Amino acid sequence: MKVAFISTLGHVSWGGSEALWYETAKKALTEKHEVLTITHFFNDIPDKIKELARLGAATHFMKGYDPAITVRILRRLKNTIVKESEAEKLLKAFDPDVIVFNQCGAYEITEMANFQRYLLSVNKPYYIICHNYNETLVLTEEKRRILLNLFSKAKNVFMICQLQLDTIMKQIVKRLPNVSLIDNPVNLQDVGPIKFPALDKVHFACVASFDVDRKGQDIIFEVLSKEKWQNRNWQLNIYGGGKDKKYLEQLVSYFGIADKVIFKGHVQNINAIWRENHLLLLSSRIETGPMVLTEAMLCGRPVVTTYVGRVPEVVKDGYNGFIAGAATANLFDEALERAWQNKNQWESIGMQAYQTALNAVNLNAPETFLKVLLQAHLSSNNVVKI
Repeated sequence: MKVAFISTLGHVSWGGSEALWYETAKKALTEKHEVLTITHFFNDIPDKIKELARLGAATHFMKGYDPAITVRILRRLKNTIVKESEAEKLLKAFDPDVIVFNQCGAYEITEMANFQRYLLSVNKPYYIICHNYNETLVLTEEKRRILLNLFSKAKNVFMICQLQLDTIMKQIVKRLPNVSLIDNPVNLQDVGPIKFPALDKVHFACVASFDVDRKGQDIIFEVLSKEKWQNRNWQLNIYGGGKDKKYLEQLVSYFGIADKVIFKGHVQNINAIWRENHLLLLSSRIETGPMVLTEAMLCGRPVVTTYVGRVPEVVKDGYNGFIAGAATANLFDEALERAWQNKNQWESIGMQAYQTALNAVNLNAPETFLKVLLQAHLSSNNVVKI
């Protein structure tokens, strides 16, 4: 089988939206399938793309993302005018049996005329994965038409959570039968409850990219700056990196909590995070199925989280975590206060979180997705799998 993976991620070189297609591509290569990847170019090519190339994938790079609106308009215009882009020529030469179009959001395809042309004309099954959404967005008639056409022709369109699915169906004003949910893979060396640390000092963990617009770390800082929290014995460990690092470092000083906040950087071993932390703080404004939520729960840790994405599907307030009704400092403070008042039960609440996640999450998501792709290929060629 020949599989083409196309990723729209362009504002950063790598992120959680890339985990599923990358792991699936890696699995496909180990099973001797042929793989083509089309991703945006970065001066520092992501290690995972290098790994796929080492395993035998053909890797192609599009021009890097440029935030300048004039550049984006010119590129969009060029892709609209030219009869066939370089990416289209490459795809036709590769002649994939199955195509995976991976969107870090849900709407990027509306600005990529070359891939619109290719997907609508190709006589091969293709899948679209949408990793995010904007619940306040009202699409133009043109963008709604584009999405509806592409989604309708797809073998399947995968969303990450029910809130996202419902929102996007509302935005295109049609409930499509070929839209369903899919899990992202978890990044854990071992799945299972990790010994709960002593509660001499509470260790909160915030694990998220430094993208404050979406991840909302400022909400946590504002809450913990309140007098009642300043007088309590806790430490906030911040994991991750990204464009807003300097702002976040300045913000902890602004809120007067720099002595209680430690920036830990990127940590490859997620299990190690939960050997030293008691509680996950997830303050996202925009989210679908945060892997950090699933990973914390699978390690036996309770969470305090905003009501976003998959959260209402797996977190039950007071049972396996605590939910803030919206991404505001006041509501997050209320949820964190409820958690604090129940901290002697965190270990048992964490066990409930583990059981919930274990029952809710597909721990073999890449293997499952590869089987889906293979079955689509076999079906399209009228091959009966025995």
